[in-house]
Amino acid sequence: MTLASYANWFMVNRGSADSVRVGDGVVSARGVVGRIVETDEHYALGLPLVNTELEWSGRVGRAGVMGRVVWPGKEVSAGQMQDVPRSATITIGDTVFSTGFQGVFPADLPIGIVKRVTQNPSDEFLTVELTWAVDFNALRYVELLHGPNWPAFPHNETPA
Repeated sequence: MTLASYANWFMVNRGSADSVRVGDGVVSARGVVGRIVETDEHYALGLPLVNTELEWSGRVGRAGVMGRVVWPGKEVSAGQMQDVPRSATITIGDTVFSTGFQGVFPADLPIGIVKRVTQNPSDEFLTVELTWAVDFNALRYVELLHGPNWPAFPHNETPA
């Protein structure tokens, strides 16, 4: 996995011969990692949450307010949830979960933990600072999910 650029990526040692498809979700035991964007017969290329070119749909709590989850390109351990209505009630320590709307992940997989909430002075939205659920610096094994039914990929703990 690369972690030194704005367009980070990772490889898994499974590919089309193992039924890996473009669009498959990638998770670890701790939460959302990213998605597969290219496959070869025996390998697949994925883009992680820590990529400035991607946006994800997130929800604070299992039934809470939604927003766009992005990586601002700074700390590998931290992301943001943007476009959250100012009226939202968010507490430091709340979990941000996947929504299931993008077809990559089912709902309610951990994305991160709220560490700070700030109001954007120029608009009516909050920015929610997150600590990712996954430690990308220590990531070694992942699981691949086939959407939209999301049965777990038959090969558990695929090396990343």
